[in-house]
Amino acid sequence: MTAGQKGTVFNMDHTIGAFLGGYAVLAAIAFSSAHFFSKFSDFESLKLEKVSNYLNMFIPFILGLYVSISLTRWWALRTEGIGTVLNSCQNIALITSSILPGPDFAPYEDQLLKYALASVSLTVNMCRAGGQQGAVEALGPKRDNLLTAEEVAAMSAIPYRTQAAVMWAWILLLAAKTMEEHAVAPSKQRDVTIEVVKARDAIEKITTYMQTQLPFAYVHLVTLLVNLNNVIMALKCGVVMSDQINEKNYMYAGAQVVFLFTCPLLYQGLLSVSNVIHDPFGEDLLDFPVMAYQEYANEASVAITAFTFMCPALKKKWGVAPNLRRISLLKGAGKVEASLAEGKSKARASQRMDVVNMEERQLMRQKEEEQTIIAQMRQQDDLVANLRKQNVIAAAQYKELSNKLQAVEARFSY
Repeated sequence: MTAGQKGTVFNMDHTIGAFLGGYAVLAAIAFSSAHFFSKFSDFESLKLEKVSNYLNMFIPFILGLYVSISLTRWWALRTEGIGTVLNSCQNIALITSSILPGPDFAPYEDQLLKYALASVSLTVNMCRAGGQQGAVEALGPKRDNLLTAEEVAAMSAIPYRTQAAVMWAWILLLAAKTMEEHAVAPSKQRDVTIEVVKARDAIEKITTYMQTQLPFAYVHLVTLLVNLNNVIMALKCGVVMSDQINEKNYMYAGAQVVFLFTCPLLYQGLLSVSNVIHDPFGEDLLDFPVMAYQEYANEASVAITAFTFMCPALKKKWGVAPNLRRISLLKGAGKVEASLAEGKSKARASQRMDVVNMEERQLMRQKEEEQTIIAQMRQQDDLVANLRKQNVIAAAQYKELSNKLQAVEARFSY
């Protein structure tokens, strides 16, 4: 049902059908020779069947080892090669947006991302035959807009095999320059350096795999043994089928037809798959969809840089503020220096507490004095009020005495 679909061994390598047709012709010749010509009538098909079975005992191991090596190389190119470069693109965005968050640094982070994505395109074009021609110009303002015209001119003067690595050198220099200008600690700059080195190592691994194929003698031997086994199997199937038809054992004869088209198809299909995946950076159906990888890396990196500083939890304070000893240890000071710094801090804090206590005592004394003065003033006010009352009473008594004296004088005058 799916044999005719795109991506199957029948569509990616049309020589499989030719090989199967050739094996079918060989089987037909062997069948006709054993069935219709008398000189082959007493041919012992058992011996040929034993030879075929003997080859089928170790051919799967040899072919399986070859296919395993091919698949291991293919998966290493995906995960340790182009996958590592794409991961470094996102990690650079994560590190820079965490160290220098905010929309003010968006152009800087966008520039780093452009350089990283350009390195991916340059790596893929480096692996393609003739892909390096016009690869740098395609990254310029006229198409991808990942590089400026000045950057395109500078990159065009560099050998194409090292262009991708140079892009990561630019990333490291730009990141180091920006972080130094904003007083970022060298320990944090080291994280960017580690990601850049990882990406360069991954590019080197891709170059090593693509320029170092499996030994030709080994591949030729495996292919020869597989084709020889298929030829012997085709001859065996034809002869055994003729022998079984003569004995009217049609079930076993039909099984030979199944063997004829199953085993060679399996062996040739595995050889074809190994041949197709040895270079996964082309534009065939089974090659890596690098454009899709770049699109995801770009989407993830832009999302990280645009929304990292918007985390609502950053508005809260978490845990207890670290003391001076903890801060000194985090800055790289030794335990002795941290203890001395903590002791000095405690001494200064004690002095500040003494000053504060002295000021508080002075304030208390002033308050006590003020309260004493206020109390004394209140006592004086009360004394003055009493004296005024006594003066009023004395004046009234004096007036009364004066009236009495006047009355006495008036009585004596008569």
